Amino acid sequence: MLYGCADVYSNPSNPRGCLIMNCSLPGSETAVQVRQELASERKARRAKLKRCFQEAIASGDLPRDSDP
Repeated sequence: MLYGCADVYSNPSNPRGCLIMNCSLPGSETAVQVRQELASERKARRAKLKRCFQEAIASGDLPRDSDP
């Protein structure tokens, strides 16, 4: 299941983002602040995930040549 999700989410022909983001943005067409906040939250989650991967590389849980 995880490999399938990774394939779907990384396929450039699919919309980027998660279901929450993809459902929220069309409803907030005129609410720029809402869209900016959602984008900011997504950026923060990506940064946190990247840090987790970097820590996993440093601790040896992931191969040293992994790309976080």
